[in-house]
Amino acid sequence: MAYKSLSLDKATPQRVRDLILRVEKSSFSDVHSMLRLPLKNVVLGAGCNYAIAQVLMAVIGGVSATLYEPNLKNQDRAKFTGVLADYYPWNQEPSGLNPGKTADAIYSMFRNPLTHDLTATLMNRVPKYFIMDGNPKTIIQAPLQGYSTKPVFDDWNQEHHAQILCQITGVPVTKLFCPPDQVWTWLKKPDGSNNRMRVKKSSRPATE
Repeated sequence: MAYKSLSLDKATPQRVRDLILRVEKSSFSDVHSMLRLPLKNVVLGAGCNYAIAQVLMAVIGGVSATLYEPNLKNQDRAKFTGVLADYYPWNQEPSGLNPGKTADAIYSMFRNPLTHDLTATLMNRVPKYFIMDGNPKTIIQAPLQGYSTKPVFDDWNQEHHAQILCQITGVPVTKLFCPPDQVWTWLKKPDGSNNRMRVKKSSRPATE
């Protein structure tokens, strides 16, 4: 079945329509294709479940940051959970779900912590864009550095890095982090040599 575009209200501003169209082309159409997986008859055994979830989390994060409650500046969590609580079709889910609590759980558990907690936390600038009318329209990003001499990214924090690894791997942070700045790595052996992973011996999903 081919992807069917979203039906938008006639009162939707053209700039919002253009944004949604770009999201559809770059994200929703890809998710639509991934939802057909696995296709074992062509040896595509993976379901891309994690990839689908991450694409959708990125879309929700981007839409909430761009279109939802502009007065909530620098409040990514409030915007992300707010747009879900207000606009997700909760009436199609099992009864008894609390929209606010469920949206908060989705933010905490499923939004990619490596993207959200690490990169977004270290970056201390907010990208700004200028849209110039024309056919086609031109979008220009203002320089991130601006007139400030302060580095665009803050200093790396090893303990914070360990906390993110804990969220991704499920390994307790007490095992991942050794104060003041040592973090468990899978890339090196105890003697400092590279840890070579034998790809040929790693498990793969069964195919027909």
